[in-house]
Amino acid sequence: MAGSPDDKQDEEGLKDPMVRFHSFLHGGTSSLLSTFIVFPVYKIVFRQQIHNTPVYQAVGQLYKEGPAKLFRGVTPPLLMKTLNGTLLFGLQDTLLRQLSLSSQNVISTSALPALAGFGAGMVEAVVFTPFERVQNVLQNGQNDRQLPTLKSVLVRLKAQRLALGYYRALLPITARNALGSSFYFGLKGPVCAAMEGQVLYPMVSSFISGTLTSVATSLILYPLNVLVANMQAEVGGEVKGVMACWRMLWESRQRSVALLYRGDAFSYNRTCAPLLQKSSKMSTKCPITKEVQQFKKERLNSTEVVEKNPLPTTQVIEEEKIAMEEETAKEPLNKELETFDPQVLKKTEVQEKNPLPTADVIEEEKIALEEKAAKEPLNEELVQFKTSKLRKSITKESNHRPTAAEIEAEKKAMKEGKK
Repeated sequence: MAGSPDDKQDEEGLKDPMVRFHSFLHGGTSSLLSTFIVFPVYKIVFRQQIHNTPVYQAVGQLYKEGPAKLFRGVTPPLLMKTLNGTLLFGLQDTLLRQLSLSSQNVISTSALPALAGFGAGMVEAVVFTPFERVQNVLQNGQNDRQLPTLKSVLVRLKAQRLALGYYRALLPITARNALGSSFYFGLKGPVCAAMEGQVLYPMVSSFISGTLTSVATSLILYPLNVLVANMQAEVGGEVKGVMACWRMLWESRQRSVALLYRGDAFSYNRTCAPLLQKSSKMSTKCPITKEVQQFKKERLNSTEVVEKNPLPTTQVIEEEKIAMEEETAKEPLNKELETFDPQVLKKTEVQEKNPLPTADVIEEEKIALEEKAAKEPLNEELVQFKTSKLRKSITKESNHRPTAAEIEAEKKAMKEGKK
């Protein structure tokens, strides 16, 4: 094996810096494009992982938030995935070449890609856990009020310890990334070789092998993605370990594997970027055909795509509300009242049991009381009083008025006295 052509190519690759640079460049470019394109889908997956909601409810949440917040939180994953792809594929390629030279006749050649991927995944977890932490905090809609901007999230996480702030959930992230990279790089080569055995085009076999490997890896490690998302989505609160968080997650999913895998149908973790990446081992076996390179987009026919049931915008909803209000104001409140025939009613006399007197009735009652009081004696005791009960007494007048006879007698007496 020491003198094989592959070993000579590896030695030349290690000496040539451009070969190693291409691995880093291809990984970073593919990760940048794929992250930006599938970010809305990733956000739907994240909402399902956090809130345990169906797809239509997660889409409804993003629709209510509006297009302005659709790409809220895209900066951390854009930086993270770009650097992630650059580091992961470049470092894995470098480690693979180093292991190929240093472990001859010690480790099986087929196991070297998986071993290199395992080491690259561990380094990836240590470097990019802070980015994933910030991304999950920003994507959680419950943090919009307390932490509305990227700066507020960074300040809040900086004030906490590393284990609770930027490096929250480091252990499950390390396990997920190391195992995921190991599975992907270890299985992609054999699957691609099997596809080539089916007389498929090199590009088709590379695409299918990358898809199958990524889907299998994502399916196996998806519970770790859900655990990481739930551990990193909140800031502050009660501090719990990995096992305690896993038990809470398992109980919140009602001990159901189907609910635990909710959102996995849209999971594109490690799916898009690897399909665009060419590793050093695959580049010689699965080259891009000349037809793809020489393809001209001008040959494509332009088509118009119209949504069958488009979702209404906020402006359309407001206009419909105004139209409905105007329509209800013009129409009668109740059509039955308009067509009602009053002749159907039976004639009845209604008398109040205790009617309140009017002002005229009160005045008439006052006049009647006054007249009655004037006619009746002031006191019934005076009417029923018996004079026989009175005692007889002699009353003498102190200044008695003289009678006419007395006056005449006094006049005569006065005349006689003058004579």
